[in-house]
Amino acid sequence: MAPCLRSSTKMIATSDFLFIFGGSNPNMSKNSKSALQDVHRFNILTRKWTKLNVDNIPASLICFSTCWNPNPSDTNLVGYIYGGAYDSEGIQMSNELYKFLIDSDGGISFEKVHVENKPSPRCGSAMIMNKTGKLYLIGGADEKGYLCDVWVLDMKMGKLSWKEIKHGCLLKGRYMHEVMLIYDKIFLIAGGDGDWSAPLDKIDVFDIKTQKFIQINTLSDENHGYPHPRQFLSAVIDGTDAYIIGGLAYIKSEQGPASSNMADTKIFSDIWKLSQIIIDGEIFYKWNKMSTSLKMALFFHASAITPEGCVYNFGGCIDAKFMYPSNKLQRFWINPPTLKQISMFKALSNNPSLIEQIQDLRQSLSMKLIRGH
Repeated sequence: MAPCLRSSTKMIATSDFLFIFGGSNPNMSKNSKSALQDVHRFNILTRKWTKLNVDNIPASLICFSTCWNPNPSDTNLVGYIYGGAYDSEGIQMSNELYKFLIDSDGGISFEKVHVENKPSPRCGSAMIMNKTGKLYLIGGADEKGYLCDVWVLDMKMGKLSWKEIKHGCLLKGRYMHEVMLIYDKIFLIAGGDGDWSAPLDKIDVFDIKTQKFIQINTLSDENHGYPHPRQFLSAVIDGTDAYIIGGLAYIKSEQGPASSNMADTKIFSDIWKLSQIIIDGEIFYKWNKMSTSLKMALFFHASAITPEGCVYNFGGCIDAKFMYPSNKLQRFWINPPTLKQISMFKALSNNPSLIEQIQDLRQSLSMKLIRGH
């Protein structure tokens, strides 16, 4: 059975499975404002959902941040969850860090990581880990307002302690943004606050080497210009390409700042690609609007990409009042599926009885790491 309707969830993917973590459903009769404290697994080959019985699931699974460890062990994939809200109104937030491990059979386990000098409890932040084993946490919103701070945690140290990086830049605070790591630079994509959404013609970038923020001017799509500034979008990364998907924009009126009224909002179904290109030896970043789009406009949804290049999108809100979430699963390919995948999907499509005979069948024996939100 598919997970219940939800938004503000997160999804991760391997070659074999999708995993859905928590989220929010304001229309559930019991504890409707509390985070959904559950994990669901989708078998990509058999297209079957399973609700997993897992201990130590974090309770703050609304607007939390998650990332993969790019240096997994031989036996498990490793990822991290930070912060989030315990309730849909963000009255109580977390500053705890959890580690999750996924084994070759698609089993998952959680454990709390004991860390000193924690950042403030927050939601809507973004987190990423580089290949040297350092976690970077950027922005979000806490009880005082919107943040633009940067924290780092070296997971190779015996005694773990967060360290705030004093970057000295007076950036506007933002939450519900996405991040991507290209070499030694962390790109902050979209997000914003109640009155402002970060533009996408210019992107704020944190330079790990200099410990400072810089701003990069991007190149527009020749026919469609730039993506509209937005929040509550999703993004996936494929090498040095980033794909942003859907989202919500507060439209400014002539009389004043952006409004959160339903009539002054726009929900997107579009998909844009930000690519690194080299012209005369100089690196540029260029936007291209994809020819495909979501089947329905969404925000507060989750997306993840498999190692084979298939992007899955799950859940999200379909109305600007944040009241009607979805549990639809959509997908699109950024790379053509392999002949092996096509033949396997076709065989099961023509012989559906095989699905009932195969328990947790996987596409391959290996589980490869991907980056998903």
